[in-house]
Formats: sequence, structure tokens, C-alpha cells
Amino acid sequence: MSETILFTDVGEGIHEGKLVKWLVAEGQTIKEDQPLCEIETDKAIVEIPSSKTGTVLLLHGQVGDLMHVGNPLVTIGSAGEKVDASAVVSSASAAPQKVSTASSFSIAPTSTGSSASIPATSAPSSAPKATPAVRKLAQQLGVDLSRVVASGPGGLVTERDVKAAASSGNPSASVPSVSSAHASNVSAPFRPVISSSVLSTPTHAALIKATPSVRKLAFQLGVDLAFVAPTGPNGHILDQDVRNAKNPAAVGSAMVSPSSSSLLPSTVPASVSSISARRIHVVSKPGGTEIRKPFSPIRRIISERLQWSATLPTVTHVDEADVTALWALREKEKARAEDMGVKLTLLPFVVKAVAKALVEFPDFNAALDEDAGEVVLKKYYDLGIAVDTPSGLMVPVLKDADRLSVFDIAKQIQLLAVKAKERSLKADDLTGGTFTITNIGSVGGIYATPLINPPEAAILGVMRMQTRPAFAPVSGPYDKKKAKDVKPSEKTVPKIEARQFLPLCLTFDHRLNDGASGAAFVQEIKKHLENPSGLLVGDI
Repeated sequence: MSETILFTDVGEGIHEGKLVKWLVAEGQTIKEDQPLCEIETDKAIVEIPSSKTGTVLLLHGQVGDLMHVGNPLVTIGSAGEKVDASAVVSSASAAPQKVSTASSFSIAPTSTGSSASIPATSAPSSAPKATPAVRKLAQQLGVDLSRVVASGPGGLVTERDVKAAASSGNPSASVPSVSSAHASNVSAPFRPVISSSVLSTPTHAALIKATPSVRKLAFQLGVDLAFVAPTGPNGHILDQDVRNAKNPAAVGSAMVSPSSSSLLPSTVPASVSSISARRIHVVSKPGGTEIRKPFSPIRRIISERLQWSATLPTVTHVDEADVTALWALREKEKARAEDMGVKLTLLPFVVKAVAKALVEFPDFNAALDEDAGEVVLKKYYDLGIAVDTPSGLMVPVLKDADRLSVFDIAKQIQLLAVKAKERSLKADDLTGGTFTITNIGSVGGIYATPLINPPEAAILGVMRMQTRPAFAPVSGPYDKKKAKDVKPSEKTVPKIEARQFLPLCLTFDHRLNDGASGAAFVQEIKKHLENPSGLLVGDI
């Protein structure tokens, strides 16, 4: 029997993309996990794999088409099997639309008049499909997704649908309240019983780890991956995790205690309280001229990740390195680099110095696994390099930076920057970073407070190099007491000369490292930058 593979959420709340290339043809026999096509999102080009082995019966869409989450991509079945394209589209639109009870919330006044949220005991069978970003918006606006008329493809609820329901004032589009009689029956604080397969607090969209096939399964079952407890390696969500979250009773527990399922709790744990819905209202000047532009999907992704980062207890440590010798070395090697087709800047040297320093300070090349209560020290050094593009900030990852020479690092940075600006990066180019470097100095500035790229432990901001008068290093210690007994011709007196300084701004997660550790880590980076001869090992 034929099966139609849909375009599912590929991560970070992305709900649409442009079809740029078919990797299979009709009539071709393919295997499970074989790439079907390339979809260009706002951040990268993503390959969509097949979830089934069989023969390609029908390709849905042409190169250049805009594909939305829920759109059919490829129909796969047995060789010679006939399929009706119109029937596939209509069946996709009429597919059962269910949502996991783990992601359904009810919001209503408590007995004290405040608002609280708990996981709902059940979900309507006709609850529509929606991306995590739409679910979050509905929660913030107090809109019940099961009562929203979906206008998206395949019965998908869009942000416009949610906003229309919220602004209509229609009671049927809002979340119903619980009667005061029920509220008065609550005599003690209630504690919901959460299934081990379902998280009590949602995982940030940027931190969800799941393969496309798992995301497809979650989409088909109506399960919000933000609430699924992962059991796979390195926090990856597996197929069975999604099925367990869909049927929590099957793994030995229920979402809410049956005896209390009809009651509204007077208090709920802070871990399951709803996200604040406070918003800033924009006021326009009467008669003033304004230009409005869409808040692009990539800006939304950046916003979500940095909102998460802003909640961390962070510290920014600022220092500067005397890079006079490094600048001279760069000038000396610049011509040789150009012969190799490489533009040699200070950044590749900084990357090499950071990679060396991370080996000595592993707590900065780490991540906090809050669910397991463990600090993950990573023995590989994949450094993210922030790139400013016309579409917004992107952070491609330089793999195994510790094994690359300075010239190799320069080549890779140059290649990744071009791909980022052309939006030809693959998904693998944007994931897996262990530490990030942002070169703000290419634009300007003396210091900054960069925000951590989740779930990393730190980020280094490199500012603009400054040339200013300073004392030159002396060849030996200068002792004023002994200087009077030394002949004038033998005295070593510090001289003032023009020297180059590079400001460094390290922001780190204070949960993982303390201020002294941050200062020592920056000192280690400075040591390599101020004594650069060891950085070129492998290039000479």
C-alpha cells in the first residue's frame, strides 16, 4: 500500500521552505533514510529523508515551490502501483488531526483569582495540527487550538488563525473557565502526576534533538516534541519516546490523577506554570510616517534562542591581548596565504588559540544536562563562527578546530562565510557547536556582552584591534634599587612605542564556571595570542 511522506517540522520552529532540488525520480527504487529532496529554509538547505523503502510513485511539487509543514512531498509504494494525485492531497487535508495531551493546556482563574496552567486530562479528537511556535502563541494569547478554524495546508493552524481567534472575542475561541463550584472543592494544593515519558516543562525549540523521521512521527501522532522525554544517546528523542508520550498510560502512569481530573488546583508547581503573556504594545504617532516590515522567520529563531540565553546567570569578563607580535606575524605570512587563495586575518589565529585553551579548560567546552543533573565535558572542539548575513545572524560550525592549522582554519571560515551569505549551508553546518566566537571587531567596537549560543557554556567576543602608545616589553626585570649601581649604558629602561591590542569579551554560564575560572581561561587565550609562534605549527 502506498504511503505519502509529508514535509514535517525540520526543527527550530521552521514551518515552510522552498523546494530547491529533487534527489529522486518517479519510478526509482529507494531505501529508508535515503534523501528525497533539498528544502531551503531561512537558515540552511535541509535534506528530507525517506521514512520507507519502496518505489517512488509520485513527486508532489516543482522546484521553486514554497512547501509548508504538512504538504505532501513524495508518495512511495510498490512498483507498478497506481496513485491518484488529487486523492493524495485531499486525504492529507482530511487526515485525523490529533494533539498529544502532553501539550494541551487549560488556563482558568484559580480559587484565589490568579491564573494557573496544568496539563489537560484529555484533548479533543478534532484538535488541529500546529507547529511548536503556533502552539506557544496560542498559549500566550489564551486561545484553545481545538476551537480555531485552520486555514493552513492539511488542516494546519497558522499564526494568523490564532491571532484572528484571539481578536474576534468569540467565547468559543477562548479557553473555557472552570466553575466556581469545582474550584471551591479544592481543599489542598494539587500535584499532577506526570508520566516519565512526558516532561512537565517544555524543552526550548532550539534544544530539541530529533531526526526527521521522528519529527514526522510526532507530526502524524499530534505529539509536541517539546514535552517528550528523550531516552536516546546525547538527549535524542526516539520513535518509542514519541509513542510513549502519545499513550502515557501504556507506560504505567497518567498525566493527571483520575480522582482529581475534574478539579482545578488552587496551586500548581512553578515548573508547569504558563509562559508569561506580557507583550509590549507599539504606539504610533498620529500623522507620523512609519514603515512596517515582516518579522522574518530567521529573526524569530534568533529571538527564541536569545530569549533562552537571556534567562541564564551569565558573567562577561573583559580583557585585552597585546597582539603586536601576532600582527607582525600575520603581515609576514599574508603574502604566502594569498598564494594559497586564503585571506589571512587575525580571526584564524584567535580560533586556534581558543581551541588550545579549551583543551586546558574543559569546563568551557561543556554543556549542562539539567534532566540528568550532569555536566557534559566534550572532548571534541567544534567551534561556531558567527557570520553576519543579509538575512540575519548565522553560526556555522567549524568541525575539529583543534586538528586544523591556521591556514586550514582560514580556508574553512572563508568557505562557511560564503555559504552562509548564499544561504547554501547544510543543516549539519549549523549544528553541534561546542563553543562560539563572534568577531564583532570586523564592524567596530571596544567591548560588548555577547549572549551564549544554547546549550553551550560560553561565547567569546573579539573586538576591533586598537593601536596605541604603550610600554614595550623589556628583556629582563627592571629593578629601580639595583638600577643606581648599573652604568647608564647597561640600564634596561622601558620604552614607549605604538603597539596593537585586541579586546576580548568572554560571556560564560555562571552555573558551570566561576569568575576566577573565566579570568584564567582568557589568560590562557592571551598567552597563545601574545606568543604566536606556536600557533603556526603545521603551516610552516
